[in-house]
Amino acid sequence: MKVLRVAIDVPLPQLFDYRCGDAGHEDIGRRVLVPFGKKKVVGIIVEVAENSELDPEKLRAAECILRDALPLAADWMPFPRPSNPSGPFTIPPSRKPTPYAPSSLFSKI
Repeated sequence: MKVLRVAIDVPLPQLFDYRCGDAGHEDIGRRVLVPFGKKKVVGIIVEVAENSELDPEKLRAAECILRDALPLAADWMPFPRPSNPSGPFTIPPSRKPTPYAPSSLFSKI
């Protein structure tokens, strides 16, 4: 069983483990659809491992790996990286206005 370590855009400083049978190391950096709470969200695969620290029976299955686009380049991958092993697990925030964050909330850069 392969385990995906996924970065999800939530205010928690950790990666989330999901089981996935058809994942390989070439999927690192790709988007993946996963269950999170009562909804499904898109995250980024940061690592593909053989096992998890969690009980395998408690791991939820990833819905699907979204292979319709190229994976993120290594310099866009969520942290930590080997050069920053204790850094936070973050996805760079979007600076685009959304219905929930109008452009008036963004400062000019």
